[in-house]
Amino acid sequence: MPSPTAHSRSHLPRLAALPNTRAVAALAAVFACLAHPHSALADPPDLSPPDDQTTADASTIERLRNLDATEQLLRGDTVAAGDDGRLLVKATYERGVRPKVRFRVTLSTPDGGTIEGLLKVKQQNYRDWVGEIFSYRLGRALGIRLTPTVDRCFPRSILDVGLADQPAEVAELVTWEGEGDETRACGSFTYWVPEFQFKIGPLASLPETFDKLTGWMGPNNRDWVAASQPLQDLTAVFLLDFLVFNEDRPHNVGSVRFPDSDSQLLVAIDFGDSLYNPSGRDVQCRRWLWRIKVFPQTLVDSLRNLDPDTLRALLTREFQGATLDEDIVGAVLDRREQALARIDELLATHPDDTLY
Repeated sequence: MPSPTAHSRSHLPRLAALPNTRAVAALAAVFACLAHPHSALADPPDLSPPDDQTTADASTIERLRNLDATEQLLRGDTVAAGDDGRLLVKATYERGVRPKVRFRVTLSTPDGGTIEGLLKVKQQNYRDWVGEIFSYRLGRALGIRLTPTVDRCFPRSILDVGLADQPAEVAELVTWEGEGDETRACGSFTYWVPEFQFKIGPLASLPETFDKLTGWMGPNNRDWVAASQPLQDLTAVFLLDFLVFNEDRPHNVGSVRFPDSDSQLLVAIDFGDSLYNPSGRDVQCRRWLWRIKVFPQTLVDSLRNLDPDTLRALLTREFQGATLDEDIVGAVLDRREQALARIDELLATHPDDTLY
């Protein structure tokens, strides 16, 4: 365990003014705290999966781990059909000030199975598919395991199967490209994780949960954090959220439970509200990231190695005709420097306890 800092020693109780018996007891408590600085804190929260959390199929775990293979499956050409012969395409429509449409499309896989994805298409009021693509590509460049996402298009003849169950005006929300039989819609296509639950251990994904959880992620609890796959994943997700200014956390982070294990894999979904932040206001993920005081060495190395030129090249790529404005690219570059400065500040204070 890390040794107590000079700062912690400066806050020891003043014993001279205490009665003798109380002084002895207080002195004993002080030495116990110095010997076991962790004991001054309550036990870290239990992050074992709750009993009611569904166990993930082995194929789900593999698809979250092997991003290259899953991306390839998501680019498959064959849309699966149900027992009734109808293509497995479903459109969901959300009304409101900015109505939006999403598609769930199931593809056949070479092994005879299926894989389902969520398609966010270009449409009149939303550009969130752009945030999905660029955030995912940035996360991959940093070695962060995310929900696999590709950019792709589907013919209108396929998407019309899902639109058949929606009001006629819903199809008008979609930005269709091409003409006649070549008409299609393009956007981001993300793996739909079947056993995903909005839980990390028994904890729900609420701001107050993350306030408590990130408060524990400091030098005194480094070994506990290092032994927890969900907490390592959470650190990486908050870093990425900060870089892309994702405004939709924590509500879209949860986990899947490992088969035959008491462990779990954290899953972050939905980067649609990333990159575009016209108000310029800060996001909660910065506060959570700044509360964390221990980081995986591999994550910090990846952030340092993703130099500004490489990062700029990644962010100026074109996906389905979309590119990021220079001010957005510059903001991500600035936030990379801020994150590294914060980590270097921690290293200067706790050189032996910041990385694991």
